[in-house]
Amino acid sequence: MKYPTGEMTFACGPHYVINNPPVDGATVYIILNDTQVQPPTGPQIFKMRVFNSKMMTDSTNYMYDISMRLDAPDLYVAKIKSYGNTSSSSAIAGCAGDAGLQAECDASADTQVWLRTNEKGIDFITDTAHHAWANKTSCFVTAILANGSLREYNVTARSGQGGQWLFVNKYVRDYNPAPHEILFDDALVSFETVSGTLNSIAGYGVDYGEYDLDGGFHELNVDLSWLPAGALSAAKNMMGSQRSTTCPYKSDNHHENYNLAGAQNLIFKSLYSSLVKITTRYPRNAQLLDSVTLEPHSMPIFDQVLTPWAGAYFVSAVNTQINQTAVAKMYTLIRMGADYGGGLGLVGT
Repeated sequence: MKYPTGEMTFACGPHYVINNPPVDGATVYIILNDTQVQPPTGPQIFKMRVFNSKMMTDSTNYMYDISMRLDAPDLYVAKIKSYGNTSSSSAIAGCAGDAGLQAECDASADTQVWLRTNEKGIDFITDTAHHAWANKTSCFVTAILANGSLREYNVTARSGQGGQWLFVNKYVRDYNPAPHEILFDDALVSFETVSGTLNSIAGYGVDYGEYDLDGGFHELNVDLSWLPAGALSAAKNMMGSQRSTTCPYKSDNHHENYNLAGAQNLIFKSLYSSLVKITTRYPRNAQLLDSVTLEPHSMPIFDQVLTPWAGAYFVSAVNTQINQTAVAKMYTLIRMGADYGGGLGLVGT
């Protein structure tokens, strides 16, 4: 899992350099207002901290290049802590709270004592979410947002709930988008797949198993019966062994489905293989893991919807680009692909 970062370049006069230089650890606030509709919506506020800076000078000006990351110090510090005998969702929410993040976590059924064994907060959250379990169809994905919040969503449970945003590229003069619409230019969109032979997981055609000290080896059988037909054939490419991974031990210290959850989350995430990348010149506040609806139009076929790519997606990445005159955002949308062999495209992998 990744955390929000930023790069900034700016010029300034000598008084700023003397009185308030952006040294490591300095706090930087970035504030954006959505002006796509009138009146503008509330501002987006990103609180960041500098972790690298470089100053250059010429005869009249000073120029800074700074690198920033989210102001959440506990994410980057290793420590030992027990989050108690609780669910993974509660443990993740507790660790997020230690970093000053507001957590929104879907319910899980995986009670155990969750220990942070001299780990950074970001590593504990990533490892815990990897072994999160609700049922045989659950797939947990975690994202940290630039607004200082954390989401841990069961994406299979949230699929089909309807889009919070509608991405449109209407060929209408002076089109005024509704509050839930994000307007983009057709020239600033790409459609991709991230299919492959899954060597990024553990080798093509891999078996997943665990070793019990009393009962010996047994296979971890992820239930694929609920998947759509196209995705099912892709998932089967991962099962049925040409080789096997190193087997984890089944331990009484872990919840009953700890190792199965690790295999299940990995396999289900890999089926999200259809990506759309959209750049829009308006700073709408769509967030990671928001559910969205894409409605791409095509001028050559009389403004008809491009049906192969239309439909429901999750927001997998958000990049904000700012210059002297405009704010642009690039959204990466992702959904389960039919007849493709996966690829670890979903956030939080």
